[in-house]
Order: sequence, then C-alpha cells, then structure tokens
Amino acid sequence: MVFGPRMLPGEYEEGHLSLLDSLAPLAAQADGIIKAEVKWAAEQFKLIGRKDAADLAVQLVATLQGISLLANAMKSPGLLGRQVSRLREWVDEM
Repeated sequence: MVFGPRMLPGEYEEGHLSLLDSLAPLAAQADGIIKAEVKWAAEQFKLIGRKDAADLAVQLVATLQGISLLANAMKSPGLLGRQVSRLREWVDEM
C-alpha cells in the first residue's frame, strides 16, 4: 500500500482493506470517549456560570489530550505533571 501524494487517505488497492476502514471501530470508540469528556467538562464550566462553557471544554480536553500525547512520545511524565498544574491554575483563575 502506498501513502503520500499518489494515494489519498481512504483509497486502497484492489483486495486490500484500507487502514482507515480497519480502524473505524476503534475510531468510533475514541469518538465516544472524547465526546463524553467534552460534555462533562462543559457541564462543569456551566456550573461555575461560564457562558462559553462549550468552548472552554474543548480547550481543556484538547490541551489534556495534547499534553498526554507529548508526554508519552517524549517519555516525560514530569512534562505531564507540570502542564496539568498549569491547567489547574487556569481553571482556578476563572
């Protein structure tokens, strides 16, 4: 299977299941988990009276997911701890 300019995501050669098709069930599960996290976070921001709760929820979850990815890729749990502390300060300032 060739990826890059010669093949668009979702395209596949005859008889080969595309990578995207094979990951569809996993993607659906991840989608549900992320949506649940964003919904929960939005509810928390609403409880403290934020009118921009939905946007704040997306920002929070996106930041946490990004930090988790970077800390894992860089094998740096300290990075995760420091950034979570910064997020706590951000929330406390609201």
